[in-house]
Amino acid sequence: MTIRHPRSFSTMARLQMHPNVGPGGQIIAILSIILALGISTHVVFIGGGTQFVWPYLMMMPIALAGMIFNMPGGILVGLIAALLLGPYMPLDVARGLPQTTENWIIRCAFYVSIGTFVGIVAALLNAENKRVKGLAEIDESTGLQYASKFSIHAAPYKKVPEKYIVCVISIRNYSDIQAVFGFMTAKASAIQVFTNFQERLLDDTATVLHISSTAIGVVRPGSLLEGADFLSALAKAIPRYIRINNVRLPVRPAIGVAEVESNDLNQQAPFDKALFACEKAATEIHGVATFDAADLLQRQSNLSLMDDLYKDLDQGGCLSMHYQPKQSLQDNMIYSAEALIRWNSPKHGYVPPDRFIPLAEKSGLISGVTKWVLSQTVQELEHWRKVGIPIDMSVNLAADDLVDEEILDILHSLPKRLGSAFNGLELELTETGLVKDFEATSRALEDLRAIGYKIAIDDFGTGYSSLQQFKRIDVNTIKIDQCFITDLLESEESQGIVSASIAMCRSRNIQTVAEGAEDEKVVTLLRDLGCDFVQGYAIAKPMPADEFRAWLFTQSFPGSKKLG
Repeated sequence: MTIRHPRSFSTMARLQMHPNVGPGGQIIAILSIILALGISTHVVFIGGGTQFVWPYLMMMPIALAGMIFNMPGGILVGLIAALLLGPYMPLDVARGLPQTTENWIIRCAFYVSIGTFVGIVAALLNAENKRVKGLAEIDESTGLQYASKFSIHAAPYKKVPEKYIVCVISIRNYSDIQAVFGFMTAKASAIQVFTNFQERLLDDTATVLHISSTAIGVVRPGSLLEGADFLSALAKAIPRYIRINNVRLPVRPAIGVAEVESNDLNQQAPFDKALFACEKAATEIHGVATFDAADLLQRQSNLSLMDDLYKDLDQGGCLSMHYQPKQSLQDNMIYSAEALIRWNSPKHGYVPPDRFIPLAEKSGLISGVTKWVLSQTVQELEHWRKVGIPIDMSVNLAADDLVDEEILDILHSLPKRLGSAFNGLELELTETGLVKDFEATSRALEDLRAIGYKIAIDDFGTGYSSLQQFKRIDVNTIKIDQCFITDLLESEESQGIVSASIAMCRSRNIQTVAEGAEDEKVVTLLRDLGCDFVQGYAIAKPMPADEFRAWLFTQSFPGSKKLG
């Protein structure tokens, strides 16, 4: 069943109830009209007859009938009123003077005219009311009812089923069509897809509804166990190609499927689960996904995690900075350390950075994390300089940080604020972040490098940057991702990738750092391959600020007493 916008409304030829009057209201209206007719007739008689003004009282039941039952009702009650005040009603009761036939016919025509006029006006008002209501409930471009207005009680089911199959169909390549051909072409393509789908879905029990300009919903009674044939027919009903201005465009649908209880439909949230599944389907190869409660719980957990992170960033007590050294493979001295955020949540316990940092980046909270990290690391860097620690400090940035005006203002203010202590502050950006918007990111990094920052590309080899992009970037350090280091002793492929990366960097006078070195054999092999620095548990684990400083004073670093 496809719910479409009605094209016209009948205002003639049938008794039509006012939309706001149900069966109970109909009975009350009829009784009121009969009572008004009787009272008016009685008043006319005791008032002296039809020669006086009392016959005009009949206009009230006539108008009421026209308003409630439209023109047929107005005409019918007009005729009844004319008959009640017909030839048998005296013109003058006191003198017993009868009215003429001409007088009665004229009054009858007048009553019928009043009933007809009021009925037509009422019908037109009802039609306009339905049209306006339809605009609020129906998508004009597709003729489909909005999903938010759907009710299972309005669907043509003799008995409300206990379970429903709910599907959401979206167009995965809608944004691509819009980017190439423009908004109007993309919109027209979506309308054509959904129109063709409605025509090809031959299932009278299915209700097709409008969700957005790029998605429609389908509701059908039954369970998923019973609905295999329906789902197959639904998938086949989606056109694989459409033509816009003689251009044959492919259609790449995403189909989210869920089984929903009737209570969920009554709560007017029938598509929540299917929409969630559709989001997942958009990332699947075949473009189809069924709702998984575990995925939803994970999303809810993510929301709780980000909410608590936001609170802890404000309070600060649960977050801390750890520092992990980078050792030179030439002279075994410590020349730098990476600042790493740690979060011990009262609610979630220890949350590893690879759990909350990606969520913070996707949710837009990463700027708050970066600001907090910068405030802590700048204080620690100043303390290092005061106690005679001259080594570099590396701070991680996200790609979005480089387009955040507040963070850029902070970064541009640090050279002046720190003075000589600023020397040696390095900014690390992942390769994935670099290629996200290469042009904008590379310009921002060039500006920061120009004012004295050292620039490092983290997780090199995992972000799919091209050799052309590598040729264009102007950085100080490349950090080879640990996925190539952990199996370096066993994998010839990893050895080849690491060796090639080191050779490319050396040709451009870029230093290399190997991440994730766990033992001395790996360190020795990296030294043989020509790597400049190493970072990992083979050297030291990440440590809190006090512990790191104490450890560092037992090691060799530029200007250290141990070195001297």
